[in-house]
Amino acid sequence: MDDGIRLVQVVGGGATTTDAFTLGQRVVAGAYEYQRFRGGDSDPNDWFLRSHVESTDPSGPDIPIYRPEVALYAPIPAIARQMALSTLGTLHERVGDEENLRGLVEPRAYLNGAWGRLFGARLDTRWGGTAAGRSTATKATRRLPKPRWASA
Repeated sequence: MDDGIRLVQVVGGGATTTDAFTLGQRVVAGAYEYQRFRGGDSDPNDWFLRSHVESTDPSGPDIPIYRPEVALYAPIPAIARQMALSTLGTLHERVGDEENLRGLVEPRAYLNGAWGRLFGARLDTRWGGTAAGRSTATKATRRLPKPRWASA
């Protein structure tokens, strides 16, 4: 096993207890969370920061300690993209048919145009890898703007 980042080195036959040191706050870098461990290949009383734990399988690789938020790194951009695509649409979809409002010869006391929009989707997306993420969503929206009145 890799000892990690040495924090305390015991010399001269000294010893430490299992509760001798604590971390005052989270230690994170990139995708990994570091935790304190007592002992290693060099000395059982030294203290280290490690971003992995030993595998229960002696021939298996060490198990990385990921930050809890890592599982969101891959899904968030994809979820944001999907939401943007489902809500933006085209100009015609967003504002309705404007052609009947353009080029009116006579002034009118009101505009007789209206639009509405309904859409919905159900998503179940999964990402693979050692920090696999998953998102499920149901979207339903209706847009019916208030009537607009215009004076001549």
